Amino acid sequence: MAGMNGALFPNFDISEQRQFCIPSLTDTEWDAAVADKSGDKLKALVKERKCPAYTLQSIPIAGRCLPDFGLIQGKDDDTIITDGTDGEGNNIVDDEGGPLTADKVLGAINNLIDLLNLRGFAEKVWADLVASKWMILAGQGISVLVAFIWIFLMRFIAGIMVWLSLFLTIALLGLSTAYSWIRYDSLRTDPASSGSIFDVNPITQSLNSYLELRDTWLVFFIASVVLLVVILLVTLFLRTRIRLAVALITEASKAVGSIMSSVFFPIISFLFQLVVMAWFVLVCMYLASSSVKQFVQLDVGEGKCASGKAGDKCDPETFINTESCECVFYKLGPNELENYLQIYNIFGLFWGLCFVSALGEMVLAGAFSSWYWVLNKSDVPTFPVLSSFARTFRYHTGTLAFGSLIIAIIKMIRLALQYIQDKLEEKGADNPVV
Repeated sequence: MAGMNGALFPNFDISEQRQFCIPSLTDTEWDAAVADKSGDKLKALVKERKCPAYTLQSIPIAGRCLPDFGLIQGKDDDTIITDGTDGEGNNIVDDEGGPLTADKVLGAINNLIDLLNLRGFAEKVWADLVASKWMILAGQGISVLVAFIWIFLMRFIAGIMVWLSLFLTIALLGLSTAYSWIRYDSLRTDPASSGSIFDVNPITQSLNSYLELRDTWLVFFIASVVLLVVILLVTLFLRTRIRLAVALITEASKAVGSIMSSVFFPIISFLFQLVVMAWFVLVCMYLASSSVKQFVQLDVGEGKCASGKAGDKCDPETFINTESCECVFYKLGPNELENYLQIYNIFGLFWGLCFVSALGEMVLAGAFSSWYWVLNKSDVPTFPVLSSFARTFRYHTGTLAFGSLIIAIIKMIRLALQYIQDKLEEKGADNPVV
């Protein structure tokens, strides 16, 4: 095998290929494979994926090693890669009909790398979720418990809780400001910390890469200072409003404590929103899959369609087939009404989501009003949320539908304006009126 390689490929050194095999491959296995004159053991190593069948010269692009094939290595951006044709005689051009340059090939490779990185990032996120699902569930359970304790305490000591939260927030921001400045100053003499946060790849590098940069701590310092100043000013100049807010929070805590079912009602609203979203996606998929059959004229046998109309669209109901020309099925084309129906479906989504949101707000408002406007709290209905839900459906459904309709129309207008703005920006339009 070695002699054959030396005869056919005089510059080929089999010993150099050892470095490309997997690290777990032992020297005994490698030496036995190289000594085998038939080459079967080398083929077995390749088949078992312990050694590569071949190697290609590669270049680093976007943090990955990719084969170059001589397309872009050592070439200027404007260098034309090819101006020939493919196997079917079609000219090889870019999407704009121009020549294919090294810069455009590099851009296409970078786009593929972005897709691969996105897939890898999604896989990492999913793996983290699976590995820490019990910790997440435990954290959510603790959060619910803390929320109930918080609501219970707010019912009796709302003032203390609010002012204590403000002072603790101010103290925490003060500590954050001091610590960020100390870390920023300590990295002044470290040359490795002078890089930019935009040079860090969040997919391939860990969070510690950001914490090793001075710019990161400078951002933390500035953000902490700004928040500290804002909260201090709000606390100093809005003391009266904060006292009023404390009184409102006290009453709200009493209401929530008396109607504990209101804490779980947002789950019902969320389920309603899921139903609306599922219906929207289902209709959207159905409309996207609706197609119309397209027929074209086809030359039959030695004959030709009249006036060179072969390939033109035709209607099989009205077209008269001849011995030289027939109307045949070509493909499934887009439905002309699909875009309009998709717009109508989006409008239905907005209307449905606004209706569900308004329904939840009115049900809660009705439940709390039945508690607030009763002097003797023992007269509050046994199931205030359920009673408010039934009352809303019986008397206020039209109000909710009309109000959500107005909001949905406004959302559609905003969406249309946003679409127009995006299209103008794509075309490079510079219109101050728009």
